[in-house]
Amino acid sequence: MMRVKKAASFKIQLLLITMLCLGPALYAQSGGDAANAGKFKQRLEWSADKNALEYKVEIRSGGKITETFTTSDNFVNLNLPAGSYDYRVTVYDFLGREQDVSAWQKFEISKANEPVFKNVESAAEVDVSAGSKIVLPVEVDNVAAGASVTLVNVKTGEKIKGDLTLSSAAAGAALASGKSEIAKASAEFPKISAGEWKLVVENPSGLKSESPAIVVTTVDKAAEEKARLIAEQKAAEEAKKEEERLAKEAERLAREEEKRLAQEQAEQERLAREEEKRLAAEEAEREKQELLAQKEAEKAEKEEERQKKKAERAAKKALGIEIRAGAATALNLFDSDLLSNKNFDPLVGALSGVDLPEYLTPAPVLAISYVPNLNWVFTPGLEISASGFFYEERSTPYGGDEYEYSQRFSHNNIQASLIGQLRLLPQKIFLDIKAGAGLSEILVKTSYAGQREESLQAFLYPTLNAGLAFELLPVKNLVFELGADYNRILSNKINFSYLMPYLEVGVRF
Repeated sequence: MMRVKKAASFKIQLLLITMLCLGPALYAQSGGDAANAGKFKQRLEWSADKNALEYKVEIRSGGKITETFTTSDNFVNLNLPAGSYDYRVTVYDFLGREQDVSAWQKFEISKANEPVFKNVESAAEVDVSAGSKIVLPVEVDNVAAGASVTLVNVKTGEKIKGDLTLSSAAAGAALASGKSEIAKASAEFPKISAGEWKLVVENPSGLKSESPAIVVTTVDKAAEEKARLIAEQKAAEEAKKEEERLAKEAERLAREEEKRLAQEQAEQERLAREEEKRLAAEEAEREKQELLAQKEAEKAEKEEERQKKKAERAAKKALGIEIRAGAATALNLFDSDLLSNKNFDPLVGALSGVDLPEYLTPAPVLAISYVPNLNWVFTPGLEISASGFFYEERSTPYGGDEYEYSQRFSHNNIQASLIGQLRLLPQKIFLDIKAGAGLSEILVKTSYAGQREESLQAFLYPTLNAGLAFELLPVKNLVFELGADYNRILSNKINFSYLMPYLEVGVRF
């Protein structure tokens, strides 16, 4: 039998570029900035392959390879100046052979700068009625695309997020590109209270600067003018309201007297209607109680009938015991020692006259199981099964003698399994999950062509088994089962494992 071993496969996944300490991008610090030296770390990282011995990482700039690393880790630390680069990773397996090479991928390293404030005004007066935003003038260098600005109260620590607005269209284009610096900008904030504040500008790299304190005073000219006009209008309205109040008071007293007389008459009519309604409600309640009593009696009668039928159905339910018999075949899928040559089945061969394929070995099976009839989605149970088959015949020279001999192997197996039964279609289709242990007996009969007597040897081994099966109950008490079991002999002398698909039919009690 020819055996083909599939070579191990490697797959390079999408590489990730991560930065330690700051932000979602990679940054490089200029050599002259001693204060921030060593603050930024550059790391190139990818998903590890458990079958890889080592990786080769190549980095190129301007189409030329500038850096090459060999590592057993799934990352390399870099120290590159700002600019655009490409990278790729080659994977080597445990034998040192090249298995896979990724495509070239691009990444960017940006220069990290610290914002610098210039000509910050120490005091500012803002009109809070001017609009929804407060604009503070600020001149700052080295601002990168995506920079943030925050107003911090010196005394309370209160923080207000703002927006940076560029002073010119050219500066706006530079900020949008992210590849140049902005020389001058202004900051916008929501309405703020008077006090002493500081501006904090932070670049995406994490470098930030704080301005000197700015004393902010607020005025609301629109509100002041509006308050004066409201006061004058309110005085005029109050005088007019007093005059109208005196006239309405006289009218109110007349209406109240008229309303009181009407209410007395309406109350008398209401009491008469409520008495009529009460009597009608009492009559309706009496009729309702009679109807409810009648329905309760009918309900009790139906419940008694339902319980009676339920008891009759329960008495007719099967116990959950199954006896099944069928046919199976042993498949040599794992290069087992005893299933590696020509299979042999004298009964099938004699009846059909056709040799079976060497990976098939027919076998009868018999099983008895018990799964209680419970109305559960997943029900536990037990099973005992047995199978046996002939599976090999061979003839070979015996040592240096001229004798020829042939061997026939027969296998008998009995096992006990726990069952977990999953109901797929009530009382019709079930999925059985099985696992257990048992004993396997292997009989080896050796016959010689010469005068030597034939020999018979028996070996007994413990086994482990697991399997899946579908059960179908087309009619009452008739059951079909289609499944497959995996069996493994526990022995350090032989390697014997096989897969056994089977079809069984039986009765259910």
